[in-house]
Amino acid sequence: MSAETSIKTAVFPVAGDRSPLQPATRATPKELLPILDKPMIQLAVEEARAAGCERFVFVTRPGATHLQHYFAADPAYEATLEARYGAEVAEASRSARLSPEEAVFVEQRERRGLGDAVACAREVVGDAPFAVLLPDDVILGAPPALAQMTARWDGRGAMIAGIEVTRLQVSRYGVMRIDDTGGDIVDVTGLEEKPDSDVTASNFAITGRYILPSTIFDAIAQTPADANGAVQLTDAIARLISHTPTRALRFTGERFDCGRLGGLVRAQVAFALQREELKDDAAAYMRRALLRLDQTR
Repeated sequence: MSAETSIKTAVFPVAGDRSPLQPATRATPKELLPILDKPMIQLAVEEARAAGCERFVFVTRPGATHLQHYFAADPAYEATLEARYGAEVAEASRSARLSPEEAVFVEQRERRGLGDAVACAREVVGDAPFAVLLPDDVILGAPPALAQMTARWDGRGAMIAGIEVTRLQVSRYGVMRIDDTGGDIVDVTGLEEKPDSDVTASNFAITGRYILPSTIFDAIAQTPADANGAVQLTDAIARLISHTPTRALRFTGERFDCGRLGGLVRAQVAFALQREELKDDAAAYMRRALLRLDQTR
């Protein structure tokens, strides 16, 4: 990937429904729920930065300012942390900062689906290709998933991260029909949003990482809303396929659906096992917990 084809802007749609994961999300927006000691949104920003992104566009609900506060510099608070807890703790807090030049906040005035949320970033993105990351799709991979995508993207068209799911799960996902040659890069020939498991021919599901050309904005504008009033990004990308190269990457790593409680629990465990200072204690606790579980059966 050359400098001319690099991805500099990442879009984070975070204006969605707060009803999942209650009661935790009564006061804390879902994207600020932590995986260990980092909120999901910070993990997503770090993933985008590792892929070369330099500008981060957050599509928020009207009047929401929680992310502005989270990413803002707070020298007084950081000085207090350093005085009380030491430089390491203060530096961990500083790591969340984004400068005003890096962070852009736009509003999705009505909840009209993921496609509409992405369209809200049109003025900021302009004519350049860009990335979209869904923060509650947490991916543990080395290198991070978006960096794997940008390393394999050739500067043309769209690229989507994909995973195989079970037939029982396909109705929860956008699903890709692919020309499967068995490699990690495959051509996408069609897309379906949450298809019926009895009729879909594919179980290759979209994960919340995309590289998109700016022509997606016209495609979104031409995409009608579904029966629920949502403009689906999947349907808009489907409009591109006939005239725009669209590929998918089987990335290396593990994806966790942290919009669901089970995925959130699994992510906590997986990330703890990756941390040098936590992995032995976490593994020992899980062995004891599994032994107790076996004894109660």
